[in-house]
Amino acid sequence: MLSNTKKIIDSTNEEIQNSYKAKDETREAHYKGMFLFDLQNDKIRWIRGLRNQKKSIESESADRQERIAKKRDEIANSTNPNEKQVETCDHLIKYCNKLKKDSGLAPASSEEVAKQLDSEMKNDYMRQDLQQKLKDGKIQAVIKKDESIQMGGGKGKKGKKQRQPKADDNKGISVDFAVISKFGSVGVSPPVDASQLDSKIEELT
Repeated sequence: MLSNTKKIIDSTNEEIQNSYKAKDETREAHYKGMFLFDLQNDKIRWIRGLRNQKKSIESESADRQERIAKKRDEIANSTNPNEKQVETCDHLIKYCNKLKKDSGLAPASSEEVAKQLDSEMKNDYMRQDLQQKLKDGKIQAVIKKDESIQMGGGKGKKGKKQRQPKADDNKGISVDFAVISKFGSVGVSPPVDASQLDSKIEELT
């Protein structure tokens, strides 16, 4: 009888231990499930956050591109507020260069040099031809008091070669009144002599 009771007690204790063990396993599985559930929720929130950030960035980029395109159109269709002053400065720079050329301060262009060389070659040829005709007696020369030479066979005169006046940087220049007002409109004082032309061109540039 006592042995049967002991067996029942041992069996009951074993069942109780198994129940505690099952309870512990169930609790661990529950906590593990909760942990995995929270982990999945965090991952879902993180993915949603990235998705929202992507949408926000794409939206901002589209708005930015639209603003840039709109600004470019405005710039392309707008007129330069200083366009009139720029045109005036360009005109005045050309005017100053013309004054330099008239004053003998601007170097001759390649076209002008070519024309001058061609003219000198023609004059040299004509002079040689004239001297040859004088030697051959085909024409007669009369030397007058003014040292000019009159050719009997022609109608023209050949006088002394005139000296070209040397360019003077301090030579006074004449500026049209209308041009003076244009200088005033761009805030630059007009030049009063040839030495100021380069500085005025620099101011207008």
